[in-house]
Amino acid sequence: MSKIHWSHRRLLTTCAFLAGLILAQAAEAHAHLMNSQPGADATTAAPGDIELRFSEAPLARLSGVELQTASGAVIPVSSKGMDKNMLVVIPQHPLKTGSYTVKWHVVTADTHRTQGAFAFTVR
Repeated sequence: MSKIHWSHRRLLTTCAFLAGLILAQAAEAHAHLMNSQPGADATTAAPGDIELRFSEAPLARLSGVELQTASGAVIPVSSKGMDKNMLVVIPQHPLKTGSYTVKWHVVTADTHRTQGAFAFTVR
């Protein structure tokens, strides 16, 4: 009797472990910002464009980038396009000295939306 009980417990433990792995992989299926140019918290010369690279390819029509000044004013940007997992936008006016926040949101083929923000400073 103890062998049957032990084998059932082992089977349940294995199933729970596998379910945890599957759920963890599903949670990781969302796109994450891998890196950007300029980078988060960077101090740099005024960039000609802003590049955001994600862990998955964003759907262009459902994704976007907003650029704000330290006071919250929105700076217009135009999309330069996408290259695999990257969104590239160009500020419509040269950036002046100061702090900027990049707010982004992306939707990938799995239809999950993720969003985030980072700041950089122009010297």
